[in-house]
Amino acid sequence: RGPSPAERLPGEPEPSGLLDAPTPDRRTDEPVTV
Repeated sequence: RGPSPAERLPGEPEPSGLLDAPTPDRRTDEPVTV
């Protein structure tokens, strides 16, 4: 799996979109952003 949403900076573009493909949580940052 790619970097956790907590590790990534808010608004940071996903550098590993392919790796995050299987995880919809990683793809959709907006609804997951808490």
